[in-house]
Parts: sequence; structure tokens; C-alpha cells
Amino acid sequence: MAEKKKSTAAPGAKDAPKAVAKKGKKILIVEDEHPLAHALAGDGEAGLKLANAETFHMVLLDLIMPKVDGFGFLEGLKKKTPVIVLSNLG
Repeated sequence: MAEKKKSTAAPGAKDAPKAVAKKGKKILIVEDEHPLAHALAGDGEAGLKLANAETFHMVLLDLIMPKVDGFGFLEGLKKKTPVIVLSNLG
């Protein structure tokens, strides 16, 4: 007769749902409006440095920003990354 293996899992663990490790998507938001900018790349120059230094799945980009505008950002972007352009221009 085969021996039953003792479980080393915590009691009730077999009934608990298993955590599935998923890699999230990384999105860079480049925006100069102060209510948003504190949590994001606050100008085009900082955003461009981040975009070229790290890997992002997408960039949300404002067109009108200080230092480097959205057009300059697009020209300086060295990686093939999808970009969605946002603008508050009428």
C-alpha cells in the first residue's frame, strides 16, 4: 500500500484560490498640469528621459508642455512605443 504524503500547506490552503502572478502594463504619462504632474513626468524633457531609459507599454503624451513639447518628445523618442497624444487645444 502506498504511503500518503503529509501536506505542508497551511490548514485550509488547498481550498484557497491560488495567486497568479501577472506582469502589469507600464504606462508613462507625460503631463505638465499641476494637479496631475506631481505623480507623473512633469515636463517633456523629464518624460523623454524616462521613456528612453525604461521600457513602457504605452505613453500618454500632452502636446503643449515646457522644456520639450509633445512634438519634440516624439522626435526624441528612440524606442518603438505606442503613443496616445492628448491635447486641450480647442
